Amino acid sequence: MPFTPLHAILGEPSGDLTLGLIERACSEAVPERSDLDWKRQLPLTATKADTTAKQHQQLELAKDIAAMANSGGGMIVYGVAETTAAGTSAADTVVPVGRVDEATTRDIRRVAGNLVYPPVNGLELLPTAPTGEPDAGVLVMLVPDSLDRPHLVHPTNGTDWFGVPYRHGPDTEWMVERQIAAAYAERESGRRRRHEEFDDRFADFLATLPQDIPSRNWVVAFAVPDQPFTRPRDLTLSSANAIIEQAWAFPLQLGTGPRDMTAPEQTRRGLQRFSRTAFREIQVPPVNHPARMHARIEVHGDGTVAVAFTRDGAIVGEGRQPGHVPINDIDSSAVDFLALLLATRTALGLNSDYTARLTVHPPAEVFRRRDPVVSSAFIPTDGHRVFGYRPVDGVIFGAAGRDALMSSWVDIVTDAVHQAGASTSLSADNIATTVWLEE
Repeated sequence: MPFTPLHAILGEPSGDLTLGLIERACSEAVPERSDLDWKRQLPLTATKADTTAKQHQQLELAKDIAAMANSGGGMIVYGVAETTAAGTSAADTVVPVGRVDEATTRDIRRVAGNLVYPPVNGLELLPTAPTGEPDAGVLVMLVPDSLDRPHLVHPTNGTDWFGVPYRHGPDTEWMVERQIAAAYAERESGRRRRHEEFDDRFADFLATLPQDIPSRNWVVAFAVPDQPFTRPRDLTLSSANAIIEQAWAFPLQLGTGPRDMTAPEQTRRGLQRFSRTAFREIQVPPVNHPARMHARIEVHGDGTVAVAFTRDGAIVGEGRQPGHVPINDIDSSAVDFLALLLATRTALGLNSDYTARLTVHPPAEVFRRRDPVVSSAFIPTDGHRVFGYRPVDGVIFGAAGRDALMSSWVDIVTDAVHQAGASTSLSADNIATTVWLEE
């Protein structure tokens, strides 16, 4: 459970958001503020026949979501009657909203996606009720601090205007032109800053990889959540180790890679991160050329995940071939990376998109296809070389659900493998058939 504004106000550590916490807020008359809003009723209660009331409620919900996203994020609690304290609205009593079904949460997400531009992704809708009494609780909506702000609201009643709401203390107001211009400028400067920070963190990870042999090529996957886990120091050695063990239970494995290399290794502490590193000395027949396979994985406290693997040019039957990278190593590393990402986001409760990169570093020129007949062997090279291999950057759509996450990662993998002049063996379908970490 993320650390919410209510936890901060009540001085509670990050933990489960229970009805008891809401009731305590009522007993202490916790006031509304820019990141906390109390609502007595659910947002979409009008019947389909009452078109006017339905459109009005949809617009009000869109305005509430956009305003919170435009103001740093926060929480809206449905099922709390208000009173006046110190001149502002404050929590008074819990008024149960009844059972919150899937249709209700789907309608709320539809409003966030269709009446707000750009859509607000990453909403968390948490029905909170006493154990065994699902009709006696409230609905908590957590709105993320959006990187895409400003979010505009566009009604569906035939008008053409757009507005940009924001939270001004406990109130919702509309931005004027100067505020809108500043919000767009902040969006663009924020994107540039995040790209620079991503590049710096990626370079820091590359610096942890042994570079004692210049011709050693690494397959590297790296992803940073757009809405990071807010309490990175809460990730402990035991919980990081559990994440890695859970990840390596992923039933899909495409070959030698970070997983089988690091599975027996010890998890070690770092600066708000935990890692496993492994190497394996091998003699490559037929002439027993020495090679050293390496792998490194990292799980960061903010939800960042990284993996790297190198075969060190070991090609069975040919000895060590510096600069040669099997295409299957990209696929296998990508699957292991995906397993680690899924396990990390589940353990930390992340519901975010990720900025991601998949590459071969330093860029290779010779990519080898696996022999379909002889196990562990590769088809002889025909002399073809790839010049100018580039890192593939993209977005992993974690906020849209597990299927979208997997599909968007497969798209990145596909681009990385296509540069090598081949097709990936990885697909969203063969990942979807695995039964693991169901959400």
